Amino acid sequence: GLGIVRNEATMQAALDELQSLDCGNEVEAARKKLASAMLMSALARQESRGAHYREDFPETREECRKTAVAEQKNGAVRIMFEEIPERRRK
Repeated sequence: GLGIVRNEATMQAALDELQSLDCGNEVEAARKKLASAMLMSALARQESRGAHYREDFPETREECRKTAVAEQKNGAVRIMFEEIPERRRK
């Protein structure tokens, strides 16, 4: 679901499959949380950016040039987008 060419259907199917997996230990559970956050972030970014192409959102939109931040609270993952601080030249 997180290949170079993506779309909502394949990413959602991957997230659904991931959520159905039973984790046997803490390492597997942590990997599942990380993979879930990555898929949720990719689903939330409704544009093509860099090397990642969304078939359902082929254009790059400058207003979407933000950093994705995943936060876990009470077992739920939340995806937010934050402004990118401008780089300062020395």
